[in-house]
Amino acid sequence: MAGVGGDDGVDDCPDPNNPGVHYRTRDVGQCPAEDLVCDSDQYGFHNACGCGCIDEGTVLCNLDPSTVDFISQDPAECGDINPDCPLGQRPFNSMYCGCGCVDES
Repeated sequence: MAGVGGDDGVDDCPDPNNPGVHYRTRDVGQCPAEDLVCDSDQYGFHNACGCGCIDEGTVLCNLDPSTVDFISQDPAECGDINPDCPLGQRPFNSMYCGCGCVDES
């Protein structure tokens, strides 16, 4: 699930199926940051997933809020927090969703 991580790390890859996400390439080696040009109503991304542009206002967190106990929905407040979650939930810390515990499915 994009945007969710836990003991295995954080998967913060923008969902390529989201209509507001426009990958230039998913091959990081083919993606020098200085060559990335986005429209004025987009912002660029360049990470381990590749690079491209995301439309402003695009919701990238794909967690079902009914399955989440958020510590914070502000990724800036989460820092390096690795939540201690109860049985039946797993921790996440995501640059799109914030941090907390999500039900295992």
